[in-house]
Amino acid sequence: MSQVEQRVVMVALADVVEGDDNYRKTFEEAPLAELTESVKANGVLTPILVRPTEGGTGKVQVVAGFRRVRACRRAGLSHVPAICREMNDEVARHANLLENLFRVDPHPLDEADAFHALLGKGHTVDTIAGVTGKPRAYVLRRLQLLKLGKSARKAFQQNKILVEVATMLATITDREAQNQAATALTVRADPMGVNEARALIDRNFRLRLKDAPFPTDQNDLVAGVPSCNACPRRTGSTPDLFGASSDKDLCTDRRCFDLKVEAGWTATCEEALAKGEEVLDEEESKKLFTHGTYLPSSSGFVDLGQQCLQDSKLRTWGAVLGKVRPPVIHARDKLGRAHQLCREEDAREALVYLYGDKATAAPSPSSVPGDVAAKQKEERAQLRRRREVIHRGLAAVAAAAEKAPPSGSDDVWRHLAAQAVDAVSYLEWGVVGKVRGMEGKPYDVRQRLMAELGAMTGAQAFGLLVQILSSRWATSPSLDRLPPALSGSAHVLGVDLEAVEKAVEAEAAEKVLQKAEGAPCSRCSKRSKRLSAVPNSEDRLCPACSREEEQPHSALRKAA
Repeated sequence: MSQVEQRVVMVALADVVEGDDNYRKTFEEAPLAELTESVKANGVLTPILVRPTEGGTGKVQVVAGFRRVRACRRAGLSHVPAICREMNDEVARHANLLENLFRVDPHPLDEADAFHALLGKGHTVDTIAGVTGKPRAYVLRRLQLLKLGKSARKAFQQNKILVEVATMLATITDREAQNQAATALTVRADPMGVNEARALIDRNFRLRLKDAPFPTDQNDLVAGVPSCNACPRRTGSTPDLFGASSDKDLCTDRRCFDLKVEAGWTATCEEALAKGEEVLDEEESKKLFTHGTYLPSSSGFVDLGQQCLQDSKLRTWGAVLGKVRPPVIHARDKLGRAHQLCREEDAREALVYLYGDKATAAPSPSSVPGDVAAKQKEERAQLRRRREVIHRGLAAVAAAAEKAPPSGSDDVWRHLAAQAVDAVSYLEWGVVGKVRGMEGKPYDVRQRLMAELGAMTGAQAFGLLVQILSSRWATSPSLDRLPPALSGSAHVLGVDLEAVEKAVEAEAAEKVLQKAEGAPCSRCSKRSKRLSAVPNSEDRLCPACSREEEQPHSALRKAA
């Protein structure tokens, strides 16, 4: 085999031309900018491949290394190192094709190890970014991958997790929680998408700081720990690391969060005891808050933070009682939130003292001012429409889930659905039962769901599972937004809740219009409150159209 003639030379960029037969036609701007910064910092480490042009002009044509040539020109260099070979058009085309086809980028974990080695030799994140030409956020996220545990790292190496998802997974500091998240992210054969994975991690493995039962702006609530607002493990504190998270105010350190919950509750108890106020222990608190954060009406206590239904303005008990507040009792719910309670009989006596005997019952409609009554009526109507949207949305997400069930045996999904039925409260049983047309008390609905599960297919069981998990907070709808669990499921499954909401609003508007002006006539479309049914037809006619309908029949009767 004859040896190919080649030589390494420094070629002036003015003498380098790009041919029209380059295999690469698309040059992305961001990677080219990164390469330009690397060339500025380190020069060209790998020579380009060129061949002499025909005609002896002294110029050379690029065969491989088009991006390096463009980066050199952007960086302001005058020369570029090159390997010059004599080759014909066919050989040049083959070389250009192979150079692009067989290029393999290093695995992100290998990059992370390389960046970490540079850190050990005195470099910083900023200097690594300058040397490599990569953005600072890129270097920071690669280094974050080193915090992956064994199971998460293995799943990433097996391409079961996307690199963006692996970076989010590495921000979960608790190793057990990280392993649980890795398992949840790899239940399907194909890698989970970035948005879906972010929603799963935000919902199940990060904590909403605005719902924290402790002051998030307090330093040293736990000794040596900064406030949550200044903590680097808050999603909004380090945008280079967390990127476009769905929420900028999430905590990624569950262990630290739990420590602050206990520290906040301890401080609340110490302050209460110093005032001579009563504090309920864990067992007594659990007996009161049997359904999460909600205090049942049969508990014998009132929550000073909840609405007082006896108040025409629907203020909280604390605002209504004001300075005539009975002895306060402190307790906390299952989520760790502190509550200020009063015994119900003491609160009733305080209401009588403030407002007389009228305070013992809810205000009558006549005692409520007209504008307040109208506002309350409209809010009740809005809540009814919102519940209808939720019920239709839950039915829609279940139907969508049944059409796209994940892999797995029917027994697996029936088992998981049964576990979900057991895990939720009786409030969710009632909602799911109503959506599925099951009448009776919530506990009867639960028994029926369990009985029907045995005959369900895997797709039906998966639909029930999604429906149950989507029903969280559906029992106490807000006028501001739909329940987050339902919105998340609808987004993932492609259910258009806005269309459902528009349909419900349109039906409600039609009912109001019918009540005011009547239903439309099937023939002339004019509205009337006195529509007549047409024999052997579903049509309903207004008086005018009804008379026209009767005229031929009357003529026939007269002729007979």
